Amino acid sequence: VIAYRAALAIDEAHHHEDAVQRDRAAGLAALLTPVVKAFCTHQGFLTASAALQVFGGYGYVRETGIEQTLRDARIAMVYEGTNEIQAIDLLQRKVLADGGRALELLLTECEAEAVRVRGLVDLSEFASVLLEQVAAARTSVATIAKAAAADADAPLRVADDMLFGLAHLLLAWALAASARAAHGLPESPWRQAKLERMRYGLQSVLPQAAVHWQRARATGVNLPGLVTH
Repeated sequence: VIAYRAALAIDEAHHHEDAVQRDRAAGLAALLTPVVKAFCTHQGFLTASAALQVFGGYGYVRETGIEQTLRDARIAMVYEGTNEIQAIDLLQRKVLADGGRALELLLTECEAEAVRVRGLVDLSEFASVLLEQVAAARTSVATIAKAAAADADAPLRVADDMLFGLAHLLLAWALAASARAAHGLPESPWRQAKLERMRYGLQSVLPQAAVHWQRARATGVNLPGLVTH
């Protein structure tokens, strides 16, 4: 869903008939591209690594095929700019350089989704989690910007966490939007299973976001003896 949202922004940036909308979409596309590239390839490698574990030591031999998948998945984290470079590009060029304008477009879009979900029966938890992620993003960016004014290296120390924090924000948006879409369907086993999967995401995936946001905000903490240059 996140990759589709980025693809839609790219299409609108090139083909939308409204020049203002093209400019808005271009900003969103630039912001979303490093997140999609880094987060998806990172998750792809972790999934391949977990799959290899299923085979135990036998997973390392070519007969299973999983060792090839693992090696192929790893190179995706390097192609088109390493994921660490993507994180630095995201924070320094796509977030801080324009004063957070493109990011604010994304956050406003997420808030609109939260409003839509909040009014639906039994889906208010999706709205709450999404709004928590929006607030965490705003606070973290403000903290990093303040720290960067005194220490140019501050953003570099937390670029990875900022990228993964925004990735989890987008996951919260995707879970909410998907739950809303399923909620509008007639009652069926598929509909119920879809809603249960979305709730599983809230309970088992989204909590990791708190770690990344906490570390992102810690860039402004002055630790005695910390070497920053």
